[in-house]
Amino acid sequence: MIADSWQLDPNELEAIEQDEEGLTYLWMAEKTPQNIRYVTLSRSNESGEVYVERDDQGWSCYGGIEKIQLVPTGLKVHLNANGKSHLGGITQLDITFGPQIKPSYERIKKVLRRLVSNGVLSIQQ
Repeated sequence: MIADSWQLDPNELEAIEQDEEGLTYLWMAEKTPQNIRYVTLSRSNESGEVYVERDDQGWSCYGGIEKIQLVPTGLKVHLNANGKSHLGGITQLDITFGPQIKPSYERIKKVLRRLVSNGVLSIQQ
């Protein structure tokens, strides 16, 4: 059985405000020699909906985010019913910023502001 909360302690990050195709995305991964776990947040240029994916495209959807909370120590992504359904029954992604990710806090904040509206994003300093 999958727990309500999915945990990630990333040691790699890509926070792109706009790539060559005009996409904005945030990708964080927890890489070990044996495994890679990741979460991706991006926004569709066509629909404007936010795409969320964890570990595999089979665990992904558009429009599945209810709220995002950013604090200096991490990120909580609260999923709505659509997100819960498509990401394996979890209700929340809990991402902890360790020493490799903390220096990128301001960049993460900029990317999230481009990805989601203020009603969805909550930022604590």
